[in-house]
Amino acid sequence: MRFAALALAFLFPPLAALAQDEDDFERKQAEFKAARAWESAGWTGGDVVVAEVVSVPDDPGTNEAPPTIGLKIVRVIHGDAKLDRTKAVWSPAWPFEWGICGNDTRIKPWHAEKFSEMPKVGETYLFVAEYDARNPNPCLADGNTRSLLTDAFEKKALGWYDEGAKKGREFVAKKAADEKRVSEDSEAFWTSKMAGAKLEDLFAQGDFIGVGRICSGGGYPVAYFEITELLRGPRMHDYTHGSYFASMNTPKGGDLAFPDQQRKYLLVLAARGTECPVGGGGPFYEVLPGDRGVLPLTDANVAAARDWCRAHPADPAAEKEIVARCTGWSAARTAEGCFRWIDNSLKYGDKFRPLPDQDSALSAQIDRAEDFFKHCPEDARRRARLDKDYRATLAKALLLRAGVCALRSAGLEERGGTPQEIAPARADQLRRFAFEMIERALRETDVTRGRLVEEEDLQGLKADDRWAKALEGAGK
Repeated sequence: MRFAALALAFLFPPLAALAQDEDDFERKQAEFKAARAWESAGWTGGDVVVAEVVSVPDDPGTNEAPPTIGLKIVRVIHGDAKLDRTKAVWSPAWPFEWGICGNDTRIKPWHAEKFSEMPKVGETYLFVAEYDARNPNPCLADGNTRSLLTDAFEKKALGWYDEGAKKGREFVAKKAADEKRVSEDSEAFWTSKMAGAKLEDLFAQGDFIGVGRICSGGGYPVAYFEITELLRGPRMHDYTHGSYFASMNTPKGGDLAFPDQQRKYLLVLAARGTECPVGGGGPFYEVLPGDRGVLPLTDANVAAARDWCRAHPADPAAEKEIVARCTGWSAARTAEGCFRWIDNSLKYGDKFRPLPDQDSALSAQIDRAEDFFKHCPEDARRRARLDKDYRATLAKALLLRAGVCALRSAGLEERGGTPQEIAPARADQLRRFAFEMIERALRETDVTRGRLVEEEDLQGLKADDRWAKALEGAGK
């Protein structure tokens, strides 16, 4: 082989140089992968052992099911020396680039290949031993770090390991410092909100008092909690195993308010809804005026809350009213959600849709809200229809449809188009639809006379006798 290489170098120098470059590249790539594997082991604190092979099976197995090798442990460089590592699964070295997808087409054929890294009895290896703490024997002899023992390789491998361990320690220290900083920032954020406030007054304002552990929330408009202790307030949702999860609005500066690290707070909140309007998340609460109501979980704060709750027992009738109010609020948000994409009823991007399409889309949204109310409990439906935000959204939809019907009654098929001839009966029918929408808006929402007069799309109805009658029923 050596003679062939010399002959190749003598006869074809460029080819020999290219072959040498390829060998150097493969050697550097293998060393890079080994260095990465050893650094990773140092970062995670993996066990490092030197072991002599004392037995090997007849069947080498496959890459997916590699053989179990009998070992005699010579040295334990890192790890618990008392663990039994006399048997080790001889895992193959990973031959592919790091980070490939688990369904890569190369993996399955490689798994099926015959295992080719079988050791010989009497050989001594250095490797990282991985194991299940519940059943450490056999351990796993990591193929990405495993190599025949030499002084030179041991020196390099342990150097890589120590470098990884150093980086791991630096990472842990930085993470702890960052968590301490954000924890202090969070406490300072909420402490500043409580400046000048009395705990007793705060407790009296809250519908809910309890201890909650944040599940997520940093930088989001809504924070999610697991309530670990409910001191006061009705449970508005039943969960299995006695758990209780809730959500709340995140005040401005929420990235400071709730660092996402499973931290606990004392919560004094106003109950808003039985469901969070953003992505579910159980009952929905809000902070009290001034962004108050989230307190650091100190023994003094919790003791004060418990004492106040004992001195002011909950009124069952008041708690029942809280649930009813919240049920109505959530019903209003669900009904309002029927109009969530109301502007898409008018346009495709920047272009207006044809007026008949606008009419049918708006009509479908209005009907969808009504269908929801048909299946809604009477008290929740009544409260939802009185909700200010829902009434504003419904008014927008009704007046939009009234305007579309008014434009269509003039023979228009699209905004800015040329009016077409339209049968008088059809024109009157469309105007009747428009006035029905206006009358409903006056009856069920807070639409004023001034708003009707200013609606550009309704200008064509002013010549109709029904216009004056509609204005009579409108407030200023």
